[in-house]
Amino acid sequence: MLFVTCETESIKSFTVADGSIDGVKETDGMMVVNADLGKGFSQGVLIMQDGDNQAKSTQGVKANQQRERTNFKYVPWAGIAKALNLPVNTGFKCNH
Repeated sequence: MLFVTCETESIKSFTVADGSIDGVKETDGMMVVNADLGKGFSQGVLIMQDGDNQAKSTQGVKANQQRERTNFKYVPWAGIAKALNLPVNTGFKCNH
């Protein structure tokens, strides 16, 4: 769910689905960084903790076997913002 700061009502929702790696099934938190972080993340990044790290059979373990560790998913913000019709502001510049 996406919330406006200081509001309690959600405005949009989205899913980070399976792709070349597993998607996000549950999360303890996420954050958007709206800076130009270079190749792949020039319009920012969404970082999500993935609490249900399911393996695929091609990753050396049986499919859908629960792993002991969780991980983080890094998703280009541009695609999410476009799908949800949200503005992208990368006015903040970090030093590369």
